[in-house]
Amino acid sequence: MHSEMCDALMELMKDELEDARNSGRDEGRSEGRNEGIRTLVETCRDLGVSKENTVFQLMTRYSLSQDAAQKSVNSYWK
Repeated sequence: MHSEMCDALMELMKDELEDARNSGRDEGRSEGRNEGIRTLVETCRDLGVSKENTVFQLMTRYSLSQDAAQKSVNSYWK
């Protein structure tokens, strides 16, 4: 009987659990992408790549708009 109750509860919560899993996956991807952007900016800075070329790299590699790429450079270029 305990197993049947658990199965019934899981079935009732199926949509909510799927939404939570998808949300977690999307959040993880976003965090990974942001970490990659930060790492690229810092690496370009450390290697003496110009800010303009770094913006271009972000636009190319991450399909960012020029404005978004420039904001990333401004945020991470320290």
